[in-house]
Amino acid sequence: GTLYQSPLTTTSTNISTQSKSNVAQASATFMT
Repeated sequence: GTLYQSPLTTTSTNISTQSKSNVAQASATFMT
């Protein structure tokens, strides 16, 4: 049901979250 996520959806979610954290890290490094 709603609790089940397909591997593709999970992977794309992980990629988007990781890219967001990478952008946050890059901006933090740029600011310092």
